[in-house]
Amino acid sequence: MDTFFEYLKWRGDLSFSKVAFNDVDAAIFARLSYMPFDGIVSSEYEFMNLREACNKAIVRSDFNYHAVNPKKDKEFLELIKKSKRFSELQITNFVYEVDEALEKQFGACIFKIVDGKYYLAYRGTDKVLIGWKEDLNMGVEFPVPAQTRALEYFEEAVNNLPEGEYIIGGHSKGGNLSVYSAAFCNSQCQDMIKMVYNFDGPGFSDEVVNRLEFKAVADKIHTFVPEFSVVGMLLEHAEDYTVVKSNEIGILQHEMYSWVVKPTSFSCKKTVKKTSLIIDGTMKEWLSRMNMEERAEFIDILYALLTGGQAHHLYDFKSFESYLGMFKVYRKMDFTTQIRFITFIIRLVKSAGINVGFNPGLLAEKVKSIGKRK
Repeated sequence: MDTFFEYLKWRGDLSFSKVAFNDVDAAIFARLSYMPFDGIVSSEYEFMNLREACNKAIVRSDFNYHAVNPKKDKEFLELIKKSKRFSELQITNFVYEVDEALEKQFGACIFKIVDGKYYLAYRGTDKVLIGWKEDLNMGVEFPVPAQTRALEYFEEAVNNLPEGEYIIGGHSKGGNLSVYSAAFCNSQCQDMIKMVYNFDGPGFSDEVVNRLEFKAVADKIHTFVPEFSVVGMLLEHAEDYTVVKSNEIGILQHEMYSWVVKPTSFSCKKTVKKTSLIIDGTMKEWLSRMNMEERAEFIDILYALLTGGQAHHLYDFKSFESYLGMFKVYRKMDFTTQIRFITFIIRLVKSAGINVGFNPGLLAEKVKSIGKRK
């Protein structure tokens, strides 16, 4: 089944003046925000040819460490730099910020499609673990630091670049940041927004979604999720979503490289898979039974376990010591904390049972007994 890679070969020789911008182009720009362009592309509104940026990124000695999907990312960049449609475009203001103290991971860049037309791309969660912690914090905190920074980034861009219209988009957390910045920016910036793209990004709480700010931009938001969506189904959305066919299975469908395309659009399905709805229902049921303090407590315990082996990056989990460190951290936790963590897991099992229609009591007891083993 055809994906981004085939699309770049089909449409690579056709400029945007010949074939109009479409949803697949929007996803490609969003995926480009994950590339290791830091130190290559200016963060001060100086434009660089995208082909040059790709060439320099590909030869980085640390490419595999920073790339989310090294093999496919390199293939993707090779096709981009050979593509007439993308290679001659300009890129600027590439920003990538990680702050463990603030629990923030933020990335963004801007592409000039033609004079007066920009695509602002927000990066989603990558391999840095603090980014995953910030994602979890979205369930207990509003706004999270990346959302605040996204709004600031957009308003600064409007003030520093020649006047024009903006398409804003992102994948995963980047999709959430796109919607947030569009909804909460000042009226001058909002008037410049033509479209907002959310590619499998989480939503917001009921309280936030029902605010007037979202209603002002709801008709500009285009949300896409794969058949098996977990991240994109989290929390609530003010907009409808389009379901995209994928050539992967399960959670691997979150990677946009797997999304199936047609000549100028995505190949779509009527609805997400039943398993995706079950997981969504399970998460909502589970969270509804936890107050904000309990949610924050669970997040802190889980993050402490993940970073127990001094892991700060998904790359670190190639080491056995990281997994051993998780076990050691759990063993060192006081008994009350251990029981609290197991209790949260039992609640999750029960919520899953409610959504798949079986009695989870026996399974929950088994999980509880495992937690008691020393």
